[in-house]
Amino acid sequence: MSYIDDLGGLASLDKDTLHRHLYLTPTDIRVFSVDEANAREEDLNDKEVLKAADMDDDYYGAETSEEAKKILRDAREKINSDLVDEISHQLEVDPVGYFLESGLEIEDIAEVMSFDYKAFAEELMQDYNVVDHDGKVYIFRS
Repeated sequence: MSYIDDLGGLASLDKDTLHRHLYLTPTDIRVFSVDEANAREEDLNDKEVLKAADMDDDYYGAETSEEAKKILRDAREKINSDLVDEISHQLEVDPVGYFLESGLEIEDIAEVMSFDYKAFAEELMQDYNVVDHDGKVYIFRS
């Protein structure tokens, strides 16, 4: 980890390296997806929810206010569930891209995601040859 710190932290690494080594755990994906879906769903008014869930005809055709309320609740649950699935898929496919598109800076993304230091170290070992000869260490870049 000190090598990365010497470089200036995770934010100093190129985007390709970050794409290869930053990841979210399944739990992180679920938490982010649920939180984001809840926020997006809450931002929608009732009319938008009903239309998006394709339940507006059912709502306006309801015979009682209780039936209409249930249809609206069901529509909100459907929209929320669909949003969770959509966001989860995006985070599984390209989490760095998802966060960049949402306006986060790479430094902020590196704070919320995990970094695979082992894979990064293995990648670096392919770029460098280390020779220990007579107590001296020589490092050659491949």
